Amino acid sequence: MILKPRPFRKPRKSKWTKNLAGLWLMNEGTGGIINDLSGNGSNGTLVNNTAWIAGDSGPTLTFDGANDSVTIPQDNLPAFGTGDFTIIAKVKIPSDGSNRGIVAKGGSAAGDFWFYKRNTNALGFYADAGGIFASGGAWPNDVWTYVAVRRIGTILQLFVNGLYDGQDTTAGDDLNDAGAWTFGLDADGNLDLAGEIEFVYIYRRGLSNAEIAYLHREPFCMFERDPIELWSAATQGGGAPATTILPQITSAYMRI
Repeated sequence: MILKPRPFRKPRKSKWTKNLAGLWLMNEGTGGIINDLSGNGSNGTLVNNTAWIAGDSGPTLTFDGANDSVTIPQDNLPAFGTGDFTIIAKVKIPSDGSNRGIVAKGGSAAGDFWFYKRNTNALGFYADAGGIFASGGAWPNDVWTYVAVRRIGTILQLFVNGLYDGQDTTAGDDLNDAGAWTFGLDADGNLDLAGEIEFVYIYRRGLSNAEIAYLHREPFCMFERDPIELWSAATQGGGAPATTILPQITSAYMRI
């Protein structure tokens, strides 16, 4: 287990912040807002019964499958258009035979899209513009799973736990819908998520395979970690064992 940074901590400038459009750790643990730590100001608002729970690495959000969501205005996070992008999330979703939305943009227009768990229990990506569609392999049932979708040029690829999971080679369509971003639904307000989302990262570039795999192993590598913070989190309330925390503390000291 790798612990989340404290709330409101900003990432240090590095290759991991290059073209970073949005970063939501969902580590606030209370209230009705999730903060965009990328510095771009795209904060999200919790809708309906979206609630806080203890997640795999700290506070996280749970969605009950009945129209819960997080909405983010597109003011500071415009559409991708025909550009390259990467979306990364850590989720926990049952293999329940239902479509479950993770990240979506827009609303019922030709340029909208959504990244989701399919009713075939596979990872998927769909866009109305030209029927962009990619589907992956078997879905890990009700366990914490790192998922990513990347587009470079016309090639859109899916990744699960850092590994390639499927692609569409004709995915250069214009994703230009001006509607809001949504976590936990599709762009049409359907595909209600029954599960948890621990974090979401959005990049305006196609990360390399190696970068996607590294963020699976070290999802908070863009943050300076306070060794005292890590030790405190580990020792309060029966936290992670020393064998898990000590390497993180050592890494934090090496970055100071």
